[in-house]
Amino acid sequence: MENSRYYLALYDISGIQSYIYHSNKLAEIKGASILVEKSLKVYLKQALNQVCGYEDEASAVSDSFFADEGIQAKIVYIAGGNALVLYKKREDYTKVNTALSACLIENMPGLLFQVYAVETDCGASRLKQDYRQLFAVCRKRKMKILRWIIIKYFR
Repeated sequence: MENSRYYLALYDISGIQSYIYHSNKLAEIKGASILVEKSLKVYLKQALNQVCGYEDEASAVSDSFFADEGIQAKIVYIAGGNALVLYKKREDYTKVNTALSACLIENMPGLLFQVYAVETDCGASRLKQDYRQLFAVCRKRKMKILRWIIIKYFR
């Protein structure tokens, strides 16, 4: 591990329920659910591929990720409207976010996504802490947004 600093990013598709249940028609709900899944499984991978080489989530984070100069990002997992990605460089993280934003705006208007990142040294115990920290920040921001919506629309 030459570079001792990496960036662990959590992508969160927010407002999934309102996006999916915007309609009461079963076919539309199923279609919206597929779109939410596609937002990360297709468009995030597309953005990663456009910006930098990446290793898919099929395998665990391995030494090949740290050794291969062609691989600049590692998808740790994609599930339930979330994705966890490990980046070697902050610049790639920023460029992927820009590419993903543009893609989602073009293909899925109205779908909200948020991204949170922490710098990490990839130590096993440290990664667990960083992972917990990302989800804590995510929960805190979601609650802040929810409070804002309640104040704005239900006062």
